[in-house]
Amino acid sequence: MATKHNPDPNNPTSKEGKRMALELKHEHMLSEAKKAAEERKRACSVGDTLQSPKRGCVGRGKPRGRRGGRRQGSATVTSPPTEGFQSSSVEVLRTEPSAQHKFEKNMERLSDILSSSEASERWKEARPHHLQCLLEKEAVGHPLCGLCHEPAVIRECLPEEWFCGDCDVLHHKKQPLHNRDSLMNGFFKPISPTTCVVRVEGGYDTHDQACILPTVKAPNSSCKGTNFTGTRQTRRYDLHLPLYVCQTCQQQWTPDLKVLLKSGYWPASVSISTLYTLDLLSSFEELKVISPGFSRQAFAKLLEHRTKCGGRSGPVNGDALQRSFLEFSYASYEEDQLCRGTSKRLLEETASLEELKTELHCVSDDMVSTWISDVKEWASGTSETSGTSEDILQTALQQSIEGLYLSVRQRKQSLYRQNDSSKLRHRLRRKLADDKKRLNQEILKYNQLVHDSARGIDVAAVEHSLSGGSIMSALWPWEVHGMGIQEKILDQVMLTRRLQEEKGILLLEMAQHCTWLQNMAVALKNKVAEEGKSSGLSSPDTSEDEEGNII
Repeated sequence: MATKHNPDPNNPTSKEGKRMALELKHEHMLSEAKKAAEERKRACSVGDTLQSPKRGCVGRGKPRGRRGGRRQGSATVTSPPTEGFQSSSVEVLRTEPSAQHKFEKNMERLSDILSSSEASERWKEARPHHLQCLLEKEAVGHPLCGLCHEPAVIRECLPEEWFCGDCDVLHHKKQPLHNRDSLMNGFFKPISPTTCVVRVEGGYDTHDQACILPTVKAPNSSCKGTNFTGTRQTRRYDLHLPLYVCQTCQQQWTPDLKVLLKSGYWPASVSISTLYTLDLLSSFEELKVISPGFSRQAFAKLLEHRTKCGGRSGPVNGDALQRSFLEFSYASYEEDQLCRGTSKRLLEETASLEELKTELHCVSDDMVSTWISDVKEWASGTSETSGTSEDILQTALQQSIEGLYLSVRQRKQSLYRQNDSSKLRHRLRRKLADDKKRLNQEILKYNQLVHDSARGIDVAAVEHSLSGGSIMSALWPWEVHGMGIQEKILDQVMLTRRLQEEKGILLLEMAQHCTWLQNMAVALKNKVAEEGKSSGLSSPDTSEDEEGNII
């Protein structure tokens, strides 16, 4: 006889029994909920019968009497069943709220059961452990530098997390925009990119340092001299644009707008005193698409909060952000419109080329190059003269085999169609046998010359084809990838290359057009500034130029 076992919630071995009990309780509550729903539907149907008097009369049936009609004193005679019917309907109406209340109560109990599922219990059990791990994460401890193994004072981004003051200066030059925390006072404190930690008497102290804006590599000087790096400050976060000067020819180079765009920055003003990263503008664009009601002021407040969390300071101008974002969206839209036709067709033709390669079992690029060279040689007429003697002999044998095969097929088809004389047919049969014998000899020579069974000719397949049978695959090995198929590959490859060249030309023309527009914008700005000075007005970009920063 089975004994009833009550599982202990604190005992880990009783989890299976607890799960089974919850499942049984869940099934019981679902059955009760279904029953309550059926009772509610039944009560609603009874209420509908009360509202329709015709259905009530039909439900009582035909009154008694000889003539079948209603009697004159039907009010007194039919009053008892009416009262009984009304009393029963009242009783049903009285039970309807109780069924609704029971249904809601069962649904609440079912919601409680579902909320107290295994996943919620696991999260509840793991909650203290998560809190403990979060508190341990904030513990400073005594970490060591990952490079020189000295006591660390800076926590950087992963994978190299801990640095001392000297190693942080060297590492920070390569990645100046990373977030860092100092460990000087026994707790983590965010510091700005322009702050470094140095050792002083009795501990550590913070000092300012110059940070260079990371850009693409500078071009080499034409005089092949030794280059060194100077700096030019852009205010705001004290970040500097690099200025490369050649010691031999004194040639200078500093990143312009084209270089900044290649480096992943977008100007917030015409003077390029404020820069936004392209990732920031792309994220703002995605937010506007997903949530059109998301305002730029809210996004600017978010950036300000993230700035304070990173140890930096300074507000973010929402109007400048909006103007820069609109210019970025316009430039991106124009770029898509100019390159849409060529890029779309290039993608379609590239996909068509891949499908054609898969269909013809030409998966390697080397095989495609071989086919292209074969078609070019065939078109120029140099394929036979440029090959070796063995290749020339193979080509001659292929032509001879194809000619003899066609001759045998034609003679067999015209043997009984165009000849009525037996003597003539006998002579034709003799010529047919001679051609067939020569065909077999040529096939044998070709198979001996190829030295590969996969590239050889199947004699049985040739005999089956001459006898009128159908063949699923190609009869001749050199026709598996014939010249017509190779021409298809060549045409598709050439079309793809032409589209790629056209796309490159379009991009070059767009770059030249953008350069011309930038020069016109600078000239227009200078003209407006001159007019403003003559009339005593200020430049319209003065408010933006005063905010030199990088976000």
